[in-house]
Amino acid sequence: MDIKLKNGMIYDPEKGTFTRCDLVVKNNIIGNDDENVKKYDIRGYYLYPGFVDSHLHLISTGKRQITPSLDDINSRKELNSLLESYANKNQVINVFNARGWDQDKLGFIPDRDYLDKFFPETPAFLERRCGHVAVVNSAMVDRYDLRKFDGLDGTVISKGYLKERALIRSQNLITLSRNEINNFMDTGIDLLVKYGITHIHSDDFHSVELETLLDILSSQRKIKIFEKLNVPLPFIEKIKYYREYENNFLKIGSVKIFLDGSFGARTGALLDPYADDEKNRGLLYYSEEELKSILTLCEKEGLQLSIHIIGDRALELALNVLSNYPQSPLNHRLIHLQVASDNQIRKMAEIGLIASIQPVFYISDGEMARARLGEKRYREKAYPFKKMLQSGISISLSTDSPVEDPNPFLNIIAADNYFDRKTTLKLYMINGRKHGFSKDSGRLLKGEQADFFITKTNLLKASEDDLRETEVKATFVNGKLVYGSLP
Repeated sequence: MDIKLKNGMIYDPEKGTFTRCDLVVKNNIIGNDDENVKKYDIRGYYLYPGFVDSHLHLISTGKRQITPSLDDINSRKELNSLLESYANKNQVINVFNARGWDQDKLGFIPDRDYLDKFFPETPAFLERRCGHVAVVNSAMVDRYDLRKFDGLDGTVISKGYLKERALIRSQNLITLSRNEINNFMDTGIDLLVKYGITHIHSDDFHSVELETLLDILSSQRKIKIFEKLNVPLPFIEKIKYYREYENNFLKIGSVKIFLDGSFGARTGALLDPYADDEKNRGLLYYSEEELKSILTLCEKEGLQLSIHIIGDRALELALNVLSNYPQSPLNHRLIHLQVASDNQIRKMAEIGLIASIQPVFYISDGEMARARLGEKRYREKAYPFKKMLQSGISISLSTDSPVEDPNPFLNIIAADNYFDRKTTLKLYMINGRKHGFSKDSGRLLKGEQADFFITKTNLLKASEDDLRETEVKATFVNGKLVYGSLP
């Protein structure tokens, strides 16, 4: 699509300024001026480099749009009504799957007996909003022989509670079909490009065969994907054999692992006990030696290691291991980082680690995090994003969708608690590309790929209400219109 966009206000996230000028797209890249292409006057609009969400789950994001959502369920009565409506439908369901419950809103924790009342024969699987704990019914336990996971990471099969590794392994027993993956992927992409997101760093290797997943991801042409593969240690050496699936829309460059859990499930690994569960410090997925083995193999294979870390005990373990490879060109990455001391932040900077953070967690988890940590620890250590940036740590922004809404404008509202608006846009547009080893600067320079969006909103000056109402007029990926229309 060779075009010339005239009179727009084009944003440079490095300088933090707008320039009224024309932008030419030719052969999928930002080109030199050319009067022989189709022209569109976008006076009155702002044009930005596409957002990069540096940590989400594409397939699960699409699935969340299609399967029942529990996000807005605020009581036992409302949950009863939703479950009854699906249980009474005369349709064959392999597994009833829903996500988003929160015990603090419901006023209780659903259990196996509760689900059995609605689904006595159909397997049912209700995942908490954090994705680290779920409840299943008896039919699910029996069909998939889940009793073998009893006790793993606090899993209690008699209650139908699955946590952490038991939850992951149970999910992997329910293999998605090729049609389901395609449907979830397309739905997820359509949602993301609607918000001006042109690049994502995604973690999708769950409940699916790897070859099928990569074949499907590599076939789409609407978004740029940097895939982080959650694979066991012996498989890391095999990743190089899947490079054949890579193209301009799919890169495989990182190994993703969980080192601890979540605040919601009280499985995030803390140095000191939870304030609301004094015998519990959370859990670690790996020992120091096991993590060393994973990191050593990633270094050998030239793969970035991306580590899910919530608590400061998990962070301390990671820093002890990652210090063996300071300033690694692989840019090993820490994801989330909801609790960290000043000393740990200093060590992160010294080692040269990068971080994918979710400012929106500060809003959605605020009250719960205070209860889990206690006021003093929360005030001194929680969500230390501003300190991280001031210490020289390279940060990119993300939403962890479907845990949170992938809408970047809502994430910007949360980021206002930590950064000025120019900094936020730079983290969203430039750093995200760097963290995925993109060759593009994120500044829409000539010769770079034409990945951008157009909106009426001045994101530097927009109020919270403005951001909530912001709509994208058009999104371009690789020079092609993938959402909306031109004026």
